[in-house]
Order: sequence, then structure tokens, then C-alpha cells
Amino acid sequence: KPSNLMLCRLGGVLDVLKVVDFGLAKDLVTPEVDPVTGTGERAGTPGYLAPECLGTPAREDGRSDLYGLGGVAYCMLTGREAFERGPGGFALMDGALPPSMEQLTGVAVPAALEALVFACLDPEPDRRPASARDLERALAEIDVEPWTQADAAPRWAGRPVPTLSIEPPGRP
Repeated sequence: KPSNLMLCRLGGVLDVLKVVDFGLAKDLVTPEVDPVTGTGERAGTPGYLAPECLGTPAREDGRSDLYGLGGVAYCMLTGREAFERGPGGFALMDGALPPSMEQLTGVAVPAALEALVFACLDPEPDRRPASARDLERALAEIDVEPWTQADAAPRWAGRPVPTLSIEPPGRP
């Protein structure tokens, strides 16, 4: 989900993406019982949880993660979650795709990029990119202006650089 992604500076490189939470590991021995809740309930952020994670956990695979990544991309490009939330916080999905990005923002998004994001959000895993590598290849083929360090610099101007000081053991 977007709140688990942070843009950071790494050395002199701006806009380095840092993932601050990788979620929970899947229990392969007793998958029907969640290791945290112990009740069989699913853990995850509703708007970014693939439909198969709710209905058929045995169908979960890497494409389930691509669904969540599609949700993040949609939010980054529109400022809104792809699906409205209903009772209990879970996304209201009826098999339809969310509104077009231009419809929400008034800004044109390259058609190939929107199609790829919507492919990731497809409720049927077989219609999503088959792997993260396939998604990477598809993204590389989309003709968009590259984001450069020169583009990022104005956003970082005047922002303090966080520092981390680690003292050796035994020293105050």
C-alpha cells in the first residue's frame, strides 16, 4: 500500500523507493489459519488485497502481489484508491475496473500505462502480468518521459537530510 512506500535519499541519489513493510509471511503448513489472528481471517490492506486472497487462497501467487502493486500505481497516478471501501473496510469490487485515470484527474495518462495498471487490477489472476519480470518488461516498453535527478532536485530543495548516528557498544 502507498503508506508502506517512502521516497528517500540514498547518498546523493534522490527519489529512491524504500519499502518499509513487507507484510506477513504465508503459513504453508496450515494456510487456512492466519498465524497472527489464529482464526482463519485474512490479514492485509483491503484496497490492495487481490480477490483470490479472499476467496481462494490456494490460488495466491506472485500475480496476487502484482494486483496490490496495480492498486498502488492507480493511487499514485490519481490520488485515490482504485475501489471504494464498503462495510468492514473491504473494497467494493464487482468485477468492473475503476474509473479511468483521466476521468478522475483531468490529466491524460499514456494509454499503455493505464492499460497495464488495469491489467494488474484485473480480478482474474490469469489476465494479469504473469510475473514481476513481465511487468518490468511491459513498463520498459511504455513511451514516457523519464524522471531524472534534475526533475527530483526541486522537490528535495531545502529539506533536511536525516542522519543516523550509531555509537559503538559501551560508549555513551
